[in-house]
Amino acid sequence: MNTNVDRLAMISVVGEVSHPKVGGSVYRVGQDGTAHVVPGTGGITYNVR
Repeated sequence: MNTNVDRLAMISVVGEVSHPKVGGSVYRVGQDGTAHVVPGTGGITYNVR
C-alpha cells in the first residue's frame, strides 16, 4: 500500500471550545451580493514553504 505520509502538512493548533461570539454581523457579503457564513480556523504550518 502506498501512502503520502511524507507529503502531509504538519499543523499546530491551539484553542478552546466555546460558544460562537458574534460581533456585528456573522455574514460576509460576496462580490455577487450573496451572504456567506465563514468559520474561523487557523494554525501554524511547520513543513510547508
